[in-house]
Amino acid sequence: ALVYQLDRQRSVDSASAYGEGDQHQSENDEYSQRQEEAELAASRVDAIATIVNLACAEENKVKMVHHKGLLDALVRLALNDPSEEAREHAAIVIMNLAYADENKVTMVEHDGLLDVLVHLIGDKSPFTRRYASAAMFTLACVVANTERMARHCDGEILEALRRVLSEDPVDEARINASEALFNMARNNTEETVE
Repeated sequence: ALVYQLDRQRSVDSASAYGEGDQHQSENDEYSQRQEEAELAASRVDAIATIVNLACAEENKVKMVHHKGLLDALVRLALNDPSEEAREHAAIVIMNLAYADENKVTMVEHDGLLDVLVHLIGDKSPFTRRYASAAMFTLACVVANTERMARHCDGEILEALRRVLSEDPVDEARINASEALFNMARNNTEETVE
C-alpha cells in the first residue's frame, strides 16, 4: 500500500473539457484539481516518511530492497516529485537501505538507482545532497560496485562527486563525496584512478 501511495498522481479529468460558457464550472474544477493535487502530494510525503522510518530498522533493510516495486517507486518519486520534502525522504531511504551490506550490490545493479543518486546529489536541498552523497559513499565501499559506479554514464558519478567536493557549501556533503571518491580509488581499478 505504501508503494502504491508513492506513485499516486492526479488523474487527468476528462470532465474538465467545458465550453467557454462554463467559466464558473471551469473555476470550480481548477480548485478541485489543485485540492486533489495537494492531497495526493501530502499522501506521498506521508508514505515516504513512513518508509523512512521502516528503513531505519536493520531487520527491514534487506526485505525492503527485495520488496517488489519499492526501489522502482523510489526512483520515480526521487526523479519526478516536485516536493522537496519527498525527494529528501527518498534520499534518506536510499541511504538507509545502502547501509546494509547485503543490499549494496543489488542497489547499484538496480536500473535507475545510480541515475537517481546523480540527480539527488545535485538537488537544491542541502539535506538531500548530503543524504545522496552518503548513499554514494556507502555504496562505493564495496569493491564489486566500484567499476560500475565509475563507468556509469561515462563517469557521470565521478563528475558529480567532484562537483560536490569542489563546489558544495555543505560540509557533510563534501566529506561524503570525498569518502566515496576515496573508496573508489582505494578499490584501485583503472577507471577510478584515471
